[in-house]
Amino acid sequence: MFNPSEIVENKTAILRKIEPVQELYNRQKQIQKLVIHASGSVYLITPNSIRYCTADGSYTRFFLDNGDRLIASQPIKSFEKKLKAFGFQRTHQSILVSFERIYKINKESIELTDGTKLALSRRKRKDLLSLINQQPLSCQTKA
Repeated sequence: MFNPSEIVENKTAILRKIEPVQELYNRQKQIQKLVIHASGSVYLITPNSIRYCTADGSYTRFFLDNGDRLIASQPIKSFEKKLKAFGFQRTHQSILVSFERIYKINKESIELTDGTKLALSRRKRKDLLSLINQQPLSCQTKA
Protein backbone atom coordinates (compact mmCIF):
# COMPACT_ATOMS: atom_id res chain seq x y z
CA MET A 1 0.00 0.00 0.00
CA PHE A 2 1.03 3.55 -0.63
CA ASN A 3 0.75 6.18 2.01
CA PRO A 4 -0.66 9.60 1.00
CA SER A 5 2.74 11.35 1.03
CA GLU A 6 4.19 8.78 -1.44
CA ILE A 7 1.24 9.31 -3.77
CA VAL A 8 1.77 13.10 -3.72
CA GLU A 9 5.51 12.66 -4.37
CA ASN A 10 4.86 10.28 -7.28
CA LYS A 11 2.26 12.61 -8.75
CA THR A 12 4.68 15.55 -8.53
CA ALA A 13 7.46 13.54 -10.18
CA ILE A 14 5.15 12.46 -13.00
CA LEU A 15 3.93 16.01 -13.58
CA ARG A 16 7.54 17.24 -13.79
CA LYS A 17 8.26 14.69 -16.52
CA ILE A 18 5.09 15.58 -18.43
CA GLU A 19 5.67 19.37 -18.38
CA PRO A 20 8.16 19.51 -21.32
CA VAL A 21 5.84 17.38 -23.47
CA GLN A 22 2.88 19.60 -22.57
CA GLU A 23 4.88 22.74 -23.41
CA LEU A 24 5.84 21.30 -26.79
CA TYR A 25 2.20 20.39 -27.50
CA ASN A 26 1.04 23.89 -26.53
CA ARG A 27 3.67 25.51 -28.78
CA GLN A 28 2.59 23.38 -31.73
CA LYS A 29 -1.02 24.41 -31.19
CA GLN A 30 -0.05 28.10 -31.03
CA ILE A 31 2.22 28.10 -34.10
CA GLN A 32 0.08 26.73 -36.88
CA LYS A 33 1.73 28.84 -39.58
CA LEU A 34 5.18 30.24 -40.01
CA VAL A 35 5.39 33.85 -41.16
CA ILE A 36 8.04 34.35 -43.84
CA HIS A 37 8.86 37.79 -45.24
CA ALA A 38 10.25 37.20 -48.74
CA SER A 39 10.47 39.25 -51.93
CA GLY A 40 8.36 42.07 -50.56
CA SER A 41 5.51 39.72 -49.59
CA VAL A 42 4.45 37.97 -46.41
CA TYR A 43 3.90 34.23 -46.68
CA LEU A 44 2.00 32.15 -44.14
CA ILE A 45 3.41 28.64 -44.46
CA THR A 46 2.41 25.50 -42.59
CA PRO A 47 5.58 23.91 -41.19
CA ASN A 48 4.73 20.48 -42.62
CA SER A 49 4.85 21.94 -46.15
CA ILE A 50 8.55 22.81 -45.73
CA ARG A 51 10.91 20.11 -47.02
CA TYR A 52 14.10 21.80 -45.84
CA CYS A 53 15.82 25.16 -45.39
CA THR A 54 19.33 26.28 -46.23
CA ALA A 55 21.37 29.18 -44.94
CA ASP A 56 22.78 31.68 -47.40
CA GLY A 57 24.66 34.21 -45.28
CA SER A 58 22.05 36.13 -43.32
CA TYR A 59 19.27 34.80 -45.59
CA THR A 60 17.30 31.55 -45.39
CA ARG A 61 16.08 29.63 -48.42
CA PHE A 62 12.92 27.55 -48.00
CA PHE A 63 12.18 24.58 -50.25
CA LEU A 64 8.46 23.77 -50.18
CA ASP A 65 6.38 20.74 -51.16
CA ASN A 66 4.70 22.59 -54.03
CA GLY A 67 8.10 23.34 -55.60
CA ASP A 68 8.19 26.97 -54.49
CA ARG A 69 11.41 28.41 -53.13
CA LEU A 70 11.33 31.39 -50.82
CA ILE A 71 14.23 33.54 -49.64
CA ALA A 72 13.73 35.20 -46.26
CA SER A 73 15.96 37.98 -45.00
CA GLN A 74 16.47 36.32 -41.62
CA PRO A 75 19.20 33.89 -40.58
CA ILE A 76 18.41 30.19 -40.40
CA LYS A 77 18.93 30.24 -36.63
CA SER A 78 15.80 32.36 -36.12
CA PHE A 79 13.72 29.77 -38.00
CA GLU A 80 15.42 26.83 -36.31
CA LYS A 81 13.98 27.85 -32.95
CA LYS A 82 10.47 28.07 -34.38
CA LEU A 83 10.64 24.85 -36.42
CA LYS A 84 12.27 22.62 -33.79
CA ALA A 85 8.83 21.95 -32.26
CA PHE A 86 7.75 20.55 -35.64
CA GLY A 87 10.55 18.01 -35.89
CA PHE A 88 13.11 20.01 -37.84
CA GLN A 89 16.77 19.18 -37.22
CA ARG A 90 20.07 20.68 -38.26
CA THR A 91 22.07 18.28 -40.41
CA HIS A 92 24.78 20.79 -41.19
CA GLN A 93 25.70 24.34 -40.20
CA SER A 94 23.67 25.59 -43.16
CA ILE A 95 20.86 23.01 -43.41
CA LEU A 96 17.64 22.54 -41.46
CA VAL A 97 15.49 19.59 -42.49
CA SER A 98 12.18 18.03 -41.48
CA PHE A 99 13.02 14.82 -39.61
CA GLU A 100 10.03 13.09 -41.22
CA ARG A 101 11.52 13.72 -44.68
CA ILE A 102 14.77 11.88 -44.00
CA TYR A 103 14.89 8.57 -45.88
CA LYS A 104 18.54 7.57 -45.64
CA ILE A 105 21.59 8.63 -43.65
CA ASN A 106 24.99 8.18 -45.29
CA LYS A 107 28.40 9.00 -43.90
CA GLU A 108 28.48 12.61 -45.13
CA SER A 109 24.98 13.17 -46.49
CA ILE A 110 21.30 12.46 -46.02
CA GLU A 111 18.74 11.57 -48.62
CA LEU A 112 15.17 12.81 -48.36
CA THR A 113 12.10 10.83 -49.37
CA ASP A 114 11.94 12.83 -52.62
CA GLY A 115 15.54 11.88 -53.54
CA THR A 116 17.14 15.20 -52.57
CA LYS A 117 20.65 14.75 -51.15
CA LEU A 118 21.89 17.17 -48.49
CA ALA A 119 25.16 17.58 -46.59
CA LEU A 120 25.56 16.00 -43.15
CA SER A 121 28.31 17.10 -40.79
CA ARG A 122 30.05 14.58 -38.52
CA ARG A 123 28.77 16.19 -35.34
CA LYS A 124 25.22 16.53 -36.62
CA ARG A 125 25.34 12.91 -37.79
CA LYS A 126 25.99 11.81 -34.21
CA ASP A 127 23.11 13.99 -32.98
CA LEU A 128 20.80 12.64 -35.66
CA LEU A 129 21.65 9.00 -34.93
CA SER A 130 21.11 9.64 -31.24
CA LEU A 131 17.70 11.12 -32.01
CA ILE A 132 16.79 8.12 -34.16
CA ASN A 133 17.67 5.77 -31.31
CA GLN A 134 15.15 7.64 -29.14
CA GLN A 135 12.35 7.29 -31.72
CA PRO A 136 9.85 4.42 -31.64
CA LEU A 137 10.23 1.97 -34.51
CA SER A 138 8.23 2.83 -37.60
CA CYS A 139 8.31 2.02 -41.28
CA GLN A 140 8.88 4.69 -43.88
CA THR A 141 9.03 4.21 -47.61
CA LYS A 142 10.49 6.45 -50.24
CA ALA A 143 7.81 8.49 -52.05
